Amino acid sequence: MLGDCQAPPIWIRSPPALIPKNLSTDDMAALLRLHWHATCLLQIDPASVSIFGWSFILLAEAPVAYRTPYSSCPICGVAELGLLATADCTRHPLWRPPLPERLTWLRCNGCTHVFTDSFYTDAGLSVLFSRSNQAPLTKEAWDQQRFIWGPVVERILQVLPNREALFDGALSWMDVGCGSGGLVFTASEFGFQATGLDLREEMVRRLQEAGYRALYASIMNVQTDKPLHVISMADVLEHIPYPVGALKRAHELLADQGVLLISCPNRECASWQQMNRTSCNPYWAEVEHYHNFSRSTLTWTLRHCGFTPLRYSVSLRYIACMEIIAVKGGACKSGVPQRGSASSLEQH
Repeated sequence: MLGDCQAPPIWIRSPPALIPKNLSTDDMAALLRLHWHATCLLQIDPASVSIFGWSFILLAEAPVAYRTPYSSCPICGVAELGLLATADCTRHPLWRPPLPERLTWLRCNGCTHVFTDSFYTDAGLSVLFSRSNQAPLTKEAWDQQRFIWGPVVERILQVLPNREALFDGALSWMDVGCGSGGLVFTASEFGFQATGLDLREEMVRRLQEAGYRALYASIMNVQTDKPLHVISMADVLEHIPYPVGALKRAHELLADQGVLLISCPNRECASWQQMNRTSCNPYWAEVEHYHNFSRSTLTWTLRHCGFTPLRYSVSLRYIACMEIIAVKGGACKSGVPQRGSASSLEQH
């Protein structure tokens, strides 16, 4: 933009052999205004407009899209959706401009799943991840992570076939969204050949430097030489725009009777309901989450993707969280779950 010209940015193409010399800024601004009126207000093709032998193309600077709207439920595909809630997320420690200031939550009229009205684009994720690196573990935190994850590994072993092969180093474990790596190094301690996946390069580097296997990858693009025995997605599924695709990919990567661990917030539990009643539920303003699962909707989703849920536990990692252990196998559920399948206690 030159002078007080209000035309958007331009590209200039096809300069003639002879052009006017010593054009002042005001003269150029006037030419740009003329071109703006000719192409935009008079709706003339910009390629057909020539001023002093120059042809111009106006390029209005498109606004950057930081989120992409959902057109239907990301779990069951039903397009009938209802507005459930909105929340101010500007106080969240990871929020920063130019990300949207409010989250809008929808409820599917088919399966009752609750999710945000949109998910981050690559541009949005770039802004979000610029503040989301975790701090390195302190020396005390390494044992704290062992205390948290040790019982989880034990629960997995209770349902894992051929668990005696653990002492021969023959069982594999992939932790999706490994973060600081607590589950990776705890599973390794038990004897698993454990690998962490994360989309934060700094997290991957730290875990590698500590001597553990970690990959900068997502579950959708990772490749394995052999089928896996365990896949964990601890507090991850709510961060994935389309969870069904990730669960089906986990199904492909697992061996027959392989075990899947899922943990995430449970909007059916008592503490969730109490936080709603007292207007202090932090999950409505959680800028990294796209989904608020319930035990009912998560169970149906797992069955829909070819898993049989075997064990439910209360997760100790975060408030109002659940943990479900499922095994690969069982008839895939089709269609949409009945609305009456949700708990009668469930509120938004």
